[in-house]
Amino acid sequence: MKTQDVKAVISGATDPGMVRHNNEDRFIATELWGGSHLLLAAIDGIGGYEGGEVAAAIAADVITQTVGSGSPADCLNLLKSAVTAANNRIVEQKQTDATRSRMGCVLSCAIIDIAQRRLYMVHIGDSRLYSYTASQGLNKLSHDHSLVGYREEMGLISEEEAMKHPQRNIIDRSLGEEIHSPSDSNFLDSGIFPILETTTFLFCSDGLSDMLPSSVIESVLSSPIAPKQKVSRLIRMANEAGGKDNVTAVIAEILLPASPTSPKLTDLHFPQGSHVQRNDESETTTTIDFDNDNESGKSGFRRTYLMIIAIAISFILGGTAGYFIGRYATEYESQNVKTETVVPDSVIAVPNTPADSVANAQQFGQQVSDSINSTYRQNADSTLKKP
Repeated sequence: MKTQDVKAVISGATDPGMVRHNNEDRFIATELWGGSHLLLAAIDGIGGYEGGEVAAAIAADVITQTVGSGSPADCLNLLKSAVTAANNRIVEQKQTDATRSRMGCVLSCAIIDIAQRRLYMVHIGDSRLYSYTASQGLNKLSHDHSLVGYREEMGLISEEEAMKHPQRNIIDRSLGEEIHSPSDSNFLDSGIFPILETTTFLFCSDGLSDMLPSSVIESVLSSPIAPKQKVSRLIRMANEAGGKDNVTAVIAEILLPASPTSPKLTDLHFPQGSHVQRNDESETTTTIDFDNDNESGKSGFRRTYLMIIAIAISFILGGTAGYFIGRYATEYESQNVKTETVVPDSVIAVPNTPADSVANAQQFGQQVSDSINSTYRQNADSTLKKP
């Protein structure tokens, strides 16, 4: 029997930034179930002073309590249920307080199973989840629910253009819009990501990603310093770049033993407990020992091999979908989008192009096709303007 050690270090912090006096961001960075799992999230409130702050706090509390009282038997569905419960609680709160009728929040959150080396993600809005590995560099695992974000991902505009785009804060999904169930279409993105080598995960609000290009984020994540120092450096650099919004960063560093035979992934881009840390910093180290006999090792390798094949197929199909999305996005830009001054927190009706031929459920799966088509459906949900 061979024993392998996996160590996890987590740290998170949030800052008001250089312009705003209040902080509508929240974060979660905590251990679950005796340290065998981690719960992490970056939560960005929307809806103006106090409203967004309340919504983000509700989300942090409900997700932490719901996940912490559950079991690790089905992490992804547990996390989706927790985020849905947070959504519904925000809607109920809005109905009792007319002054906060526009409040909501966006988030990227995950449960990391340390022993099984998997990350279970749930995402909505324009907060982000990144991964960094020595072999693959920086990858964005989440997808922005915004037209500007889609256009950037399709290569229609550059990262620099997206960061400066006047409509970059217009999003088409958030928590708190209406009552949902976890399986509703055009609601949550979710995914399961294997951890095949030492990996650093970054959860952040757009107050960080709008200020720092990916090259700068990658340089910090790749630096030989502790996660707590990386969090502090990212927030400081975002503030030095302007700090136009609240800035939140949560880092989880999963340290795996060196394994020269570990399979590599060329791309991980597909949609897809209990104590809440807020306006302070925390860092936790967790070490897990586990045994793999020969048969379980072979079975694990077979599962990993099949997973790699499945992801590769998804990547190829994703490229086909990207072509059609890019074409429709270009038509959308040339025919429908008009530059106008937007009042913060206003609800804007955005014309949508029928997207029956962009991605269908039989080809890509219901969850992925719903995510791809969400921006382009007729009679889409109202689009929100973040402050």
